[in-house]
Amino acid sequence: MKFKSIFSKFMIPMILILGIFATAILGITGNLLEKTYNSQIIKHDTEINRFISQSVASFMNKAYAVTEELAYSSPVLSMNGRIQAPIVKGVAQRNDYFELVYIQDTNGDQVSRSIGELGNRSNRWWFIQMMEMQKPFISKSYYSISTNMACASIFYPLVQNSQMKGILATDIKLATLQSLVEEYSDKKDDRISFIIDRE
Repeated sequence: MKFKSIFSKFMIPMILILGIFATAILGITGNLLEKTYNSQIIKHDTEINRFISQSVASFMNKAYAVTEELAYSSPVLSMNGRIQAPIVKGVAQRNDYFELVYIQDTNGDQVSRSIGELGNRSNRWWFIQMMEMQKPFISKSYYSISTNMACASIFYPLVQNSQMKGILATDIKLATLQSLVEEYSDKKDDRISFIIDRE
């Protein structure tokens, strides 16, 4: 009887101590594994985000370069709508990420468009801003009045002999940009990539 009581006095606390020790080891190991797993996920996501941002930057740089090259071409600077019309149509056809390419004079009258009717745009915020700044800029995202599609526009002043003669605008289809970003989605891993603006 004495042996059993001494055994139980020593063994029960030893088993409890071993149980607490094993639980602590499992907890620490689990915590370390979770931290390692989380840091691997963050590292992987950071790499994907870098690829996405590089792809978006490359896409926008290409659209900007096409617009800039067009703004310096002699036929566009002529401000002759009949000469410009086939050029802006051709640019829109060759670069299907452009929804619309158009040119207006300094009164806001459109002189050529890749599609649609010509009109006066002198009351648009971007026209007023361009007439004040006379520098190229990219708009924030908005919905096109013509197609109701999400887009952003590149506006470029048409300058010849230090005088602004008009404005070139290229509307970028944001759906094209979103399709580019979606290539980085992986539904098996429950990862969805998308772009948002600051608003």
